[in-house]
Amino acid sequence: MEVDGKIVKADAIASELLTGSSCRVELFDALAPPPTAEQIAASAPPPPAHAKTAPATAPAPAPAPTAATKPAPAAAPIPAGTPAASNTMPVCKYGLACRIISPKEECTSKLPKEQQHWFKFQHPCYCVHAEGHPELGPPGIKVPLHTRFGMHGVYGRGIPCPPCTADFIVPCDNFDPDHRRCFRHPEDDPEVVVADVDEAADELDAAVVTGEAAWEVPDVGEVGEEQAMEAKMEAAEAAGNGEHEKAVAAYSTALKAMPSALMFAKRAESLLKLGRPAAAVADCDRALEVNPDSGKAYKVAAKAYTQMGEWDLAYARVCTYLKIDYEDDAAELQKLLQASRLAQQKSALGGA
Repeated sequence: MEVDGKIVKADAIASELLTGSSCRVELFDALAPPPTAEQIAASAPPPPAHAKTAPATAPAPAPAPTAATKPAPAAAPIPAGTPAASNTMPVCKYGLACRIISPKEECTSKLPKEQQHWFKFQHPCYCVHAEGHPELGPPGIKVPLHTRFGMHGVYGRGIPCPPCTADFIVPCDNFDPDHRRCFRHPEDDPEVVVADVDEAADELDAAVVTGEAAWEVPDVGEVGEEQAMEAKMEAAEAAGNGEHEKAVAAYSTALKAMPSALMFAKRAESLLKLGRPAAAVADCDRALEVNPDSGKAYKVAAKAYTQMGEWDLAYARVCTYLKIDYEDDAAELQKLLQASRLAQQKSALGGA
């Protein structure tokens, strides 16, 4: 067909050729052969006289080269043996058993590091034993970098390392400041080495309580929630004023209706102030049954075992506490307990 003097195919009717305000359409005989490409090209009308060719646009000038942005310099690596772990960031309660302990395992490496779990929660550093061992665990098991760290998270809190662990430890060679801050290494918690053990009675020996009278939880009867809340506030106020008998009674009332790990640990603390370390240990055990990660329960239990002369148990509790939280007085207690344990061991060897 012909449109405005131009021969076009039928499928071009709806194209931009029909956008003009008026068109002249001429139909060809259906039996005639379709127009060839040469006919279509030859039938194109000349451009109108008034049409002007637009001048060629000058190419836009190339943008001036900008100075390449220099990446921020990487932080200098921390020298080997330098304590660098944070003592204030929260600790992951799952330890070596954490499934997102590293950026590779977290599967969120595209997020900013400040939003990643390993950067927000501290973990113990580890090496991986690819082959596994009957005493240590299956292939791929995470091994702490020092036996004193224990198998925290792998086999449960407070579980010691098997004797073969030392044979499979591979020291960490990652000295990136972020890694050293977020993962604890052996140099962050150095062992206390006592060259000469003084076997004379020290402050820990003097603190041992003997002849502790048995203590039983008072029977407070039925306690409602409102009464328990009032008793809880009363207990906190009494403990703050040093009235520990009153605090123990009030905590007992509150615990009847609102048992919690923190209140068990606080009552244990007041019992300890009243010279009842065995009762305090019992309350700490109840607290850990409710919440195995109760740092306060571990701390109070360490002090209670110290008053009972149970240096090994006290040392184990304070070490666990220092993995959850850090306080200078707890670290000092750890040193004193280590010295007392060494004295006991030396005495036992001499007696044998």
